[in-house]
Amino acid sequence: MTARHLALALVLAVSATTAAAAARPAPLRVRDVEVGVATLRGEGLQAGTTVEPHVAADPANPRHAVAVYQVARGDKGAGAIGISVTRDGGRTWRRSLLPRGAASTGGSYPRISDPVVAFGPGGVVHVNTLGADFASTTYRTAVLHHVSLDGGTTWEGPHVIVDDSIGGPGGTPFLWNDKNWMAVDTGSGPGHRPGRVYVTWSREVGFATFSDDNGRTWAPVSVVNAPQCFVTNPVVVSNGDLAVSCFVYGGRAVRPDPGSMLAEPVTTLSIQVAVARGAGAVASGTPLVFGAPVTVASYAQAIPQGQRAGGTISMAADPRRPVLHLAWEDTRYDGNRSDLLVATSADGGGTWAAPREVVVGDEPGAVERWAPMVAVGADGTLHLTFRSRDAEDLGEIDTYYVTSVGSRFGGAIRVNTVRTDLAYAALSGTNPFLGDYNGIATSGRLTYIVRCEAYSPRARFDGQHQTTWVAVVERR
Repeated sequence: MTARHLALALVLAVSATTAAAAARPAPLRVRDVEVGVATLRGEGLQAGTTVEPHVAADPANPRHAVAVYQVARGDKGAGAIGISVTRDGGRTWRRSLLPRGAASTGGSYPRISDPVVAFGPGGVVHVNTLGADFASTTYRTAVLHHVSLDGGTTWEGPHVIVDDSIGGPGGTPFLWNDKNWMAVDTGSGPGHRPGRVYVTWSREVGFATFSDDNGRTWAPVSVVNAPQCFVTNPVVVSNGDLAVSCFVYGGRAVRPDPGSMLAEPVTTLSIQVAVARGAGAVASGTPLVFGAPVTVASYAQAIPQGQRAGGTISMAADPRRPVLHLAWEDTRYDGNRSDLLVATSADGGGTWAAPREVVVGDEPGAVERWAPMVAVGADGTLHLTFRSRDAEDLGEIDTYYVTSVGSRFGGAIRVNTVRTDLAYAALSGTNPFLGDYNGIATSGRLTYIVRCEAYSPRARFDGQHQTTWVAVVERR
């Protein structure tokens, strides 16, 4: 084990946290609740599935959180977007479908996908999605925005950010809008524009725009990064800058070793961060200007065996100081499995320390970990969640949560009540599909961890049965 490694003890009880965590209050898992159940039926839809969830917590009211997810996964998207709202810290959730998104809820797009959610000041909730019509003659995709001014009860929109038709199969270029992400400025003081909504997405290159009127109008679109770039989540830096992470293709494909847990060749990518300095001070309706992207690290990407999963990096910002954290799964230390890396910038994305591996010890056999997602609390604590499975049973998957103060992590806890069995997972083509990302959000002493779990179907579903769950962790 090298100096860059972080020692973690993987435990299932808070009482077994490491000595490094003993000096501060230990996390306590208080509940794990099923919040999204797929009931939508239609041609080409997997009626018993939800997939790719995301979650946000109100920074002014920790008991108020919103989860979003695809409902009834289908070809090239889902039948609808589900919304679950809690106002009592995750004990109960109010479930509904996002209105006027997909055709099933009064919208103009046969499919809808990639929901992300964020809170603005005053309990305003923003949801951003992709609308898709992959008919044989259109291949139309759109980035759509909904807003709720009452905390998630009623919804306005969709407001269209972009809507492109690129021709049918075989058209040039064969591209579409994808990988939309969002951040809302909830900071105060110089450099901030409270309530400003930033949205990024990819279509060969990375794009960004912003709105100062809750998504009704949008600034001209800016280019974030170079061709072959997929942008991931934007974050508002403590000084009001906007930092956007992305990964850039162009590396070589490496075939996994014989007997590897990995299903696909490892592709070496480059992780980069571009920053729009002074973003919060840019006048309404004026495009953002991004500086030259900074390379954080190479990225030895691989897909976990037996599923479509991973491939998303996660970034979070400290609200008190210009510290950013990036997390991703990587195979650089063991070409036969994915593990977790974290990189940190102390100057708002200008420079980055060498990435460090998150090592989980005291487990028998090789363990694969992927889909890390990060959030930073008001006190600067880094919160990290990830999925994991043992080499001896690739079909059963758990979800873990760990925190870090400074450079040391405490003990991880398993947060899932139901263990995923890939035999019942949603499908993307013929591959089991839990989602390329999950979600984590923290406010006050509460942390919300959202993911999809697949398990034996109930009587009303046939085959796939995968629903959305939120674990609520409370720090004493």
